Amino acid sequence: MTRNRKSLVLATQWPRSGYSAKLMGIVHLLARGESCGHLQTKLTKPRFVMIRSTLLLLCVLPSLASAQVAPNRHLFYPRETAATPFFLDSGPSVSIGRVGGSQTVDIEALSDVSAAAFRGVGSTSTSSCSLVGQTYLIYDQDAAVQDNYRLVVRKAVAPDGLPDVTSTGAIAISANIKTPVGTGAVLWQISATWTTPVTVPCENGYYVGLGLPPWNATLTDGCFAASANALGAAGVGTGDNPRLPAPKFHAVRVDNPSTTPVATRTTTARTLAVVSDTAAATMNVGNIDPTQTNYKSYALGGLYPSATATRGDGLTVRVQDSGNAGGLTAVFLSTGFLPGGFTLPSFTGAIWLNPAILIQVASGSLNAAAPFTFETTFAPPGSVPTVSGLALAFQAATVSTSFTNGRLTNAQSVSF
Repeated sequence: MTRNRKSLVLATQWPRSGYSAKLMGIVHLLARGESCGHLQTKLTKPRFVMIRSTLLLLCVLPSLASAQVAPNRHLFYPRETAATPFFLDSGPSVSIGRVGGSQTVDIEALSDVSAAAFRGVGSTSTSSCSLVGQTYLIYDQDAAVQDNYRLVVRKAVAPDGLPDVTSTGAIAISANIKTPVGTGAVLWQISATWTTPVTVPCENGYYVGLGLPPWNATLTDGCFAASANALGAAGVGTGDNPRLPAPKFHAVRVDNPSTTPVATRTTTARTLAVVSDTAAATMNVGNIDPTQTNYKSYALGGLYPSATATRGDGLTVRVQDSGNAGGLTAVFLSTGFLPGGFTLPSFTGAIWLNPAILIQVASGSLNAAAPFTFETTFAPPGSVPTVSGLALAFQAATVSTSFTNGRLTNAQSVSF
């Protein structure tokens, strides 16, 4: 199978607790030069961690990208930790697995950024959308032994279809990446940056995830994906909470991707801990579940909230734009997406909402410091009328403090 292989710069964040590992540190690797032998490195020390002297680098192409503006996360995942918003939350309702079974063959664990749910992730215009990297949780059963895995971005066979497992469906697949070295079982959070941005469809959806080596229960070492499963008891863990039954699950497994690939969508509530990183502004709408002590989720819960007499979810929004740090943002509602979109003068990106009805539902200031976000509740629990079958679409715009840099986020649907 022909693959589009690219170079990666990796930033590894050691987990704060659990999985037999303590928080050990964070390494940001910024590299530039003509080859892998000419590197300049920079270590940054956030106040909540210690520096560890391990540098992780995969050299595939002769030139490596240098980091500019911090990427923005398209947070299709329940939430980040409140104390350290750089971490995807990994509470008790997060499980370790291979999206349905042991699979003694190699697999791909993929997250469906579907056309029905999202438009224009990473867009700079109506026809140009790209990812600069991805952030993910990966579990190593024995961190003393390094395992190989890969990053995967695929097309869908059709809007909202399964992933295209043919060679032409592979948008980008990295060369092998080795898991970091540690002690015992470790859940790693890793941010990987492609040397050159990976172009993805603006309107037809795409899949992003991990390629994992074979494993079976007799092995003492394995490499696994992390996913947020259905919430348990009220207020416990980090899970996902769409209305039941959820219209769709967005985690998919591909068995034997390099030989005889077969794609299967999960039949249980799990959202992979793999999110897209992009240079464009991002927006995600989440739900607020009053039956789970107002637990919020920007994953399945945000796509498929409940509006019933027994569970009236609220709605919250998260906008991130490091390109307009400290600037202003406004969030708009419409009745659906506009196929093809359109651009606005002086704005980067595209309008993906039906312009016949545009209602501003929230506005505010982006944080001037990392993670450069704006987050607010615009519909408290119980405020959405009891309804079924209603679909809405949301999108945000940001502007710099000097009002000279307008940027448009992706759009997202919310289906009741």
